[in-house]
Amino acid sequence: MKKQISVLTLLVCDILCMFLSLLFAVWIRNSIEIPNFPNSPQNYSSYINFYFIYFVLIFSFIYNGIYTKRYDFWHESLLIFRSCVFACVLVFCYLALNKNVTNSRVAMILSFVIMGFLIPTCKFFLKKFLYNIGFWQKKAKVINGTREFRREIFKNTYLGYKLARWNDYETIFIQNRNTTSLDELNHLVESNILTHKEIIFTPSLE
Repeated sequence: MKKQISVLTLLVCDILCMFLSLLFAVWIRNSIEIPNFPNSPQNYSSYINFYFIYFVLIFSFIYNGIYTKRYDFWHESLLIFRSCVFACVLVFCYLALNKNVTNSRVAMILSFVIMGFLIPTCKFFLKKFLYNIGFWQKKAKVINGTREFRREIFKNTYLGYKLARWNDYETIFIQNRNTTSLDELNHLVESNILTHKEIIFTPSLE
């Protein structure tokens, strides 16, 4: 239940960030006068009700596993930025094909630039808040992990992993350090598959 609430909260946060980005972009567009450039005031409603933007971005986030996988902040921010670029290209294709839409290209570009910064920033603080209240926590166990690896996994609240007690875990990290025999590894994997645990293999950096 906590997982579903966290995903729903992050989804609502993303939609709200898109909404605010569109508003702010139109406000900037209407506030700045550019010489030799058409400066007719833009209607806010034609942007915030442009549902194609929301659909494309959310679909891209889902495709990249933003709501189902746990990435570190910088990797997830890169995926979000790429999604914004992808959505921007699709929106411009849509505007080029639909001659009835009069939205400003400058405002559209500004909105995606703002989204590329606002969405990751809000996610950073929201995930930290959700972790502190226990919603973004996921119990994990590490096999053969180095001290540095454990510190990186369990100190990073953006990932949300919490050290599990005994066998009460949802995710198991297995680091390949050649300290586990093939038979032991097969048994470990099979036993966790049977109990529907998430198994993540991580390479050793040593």
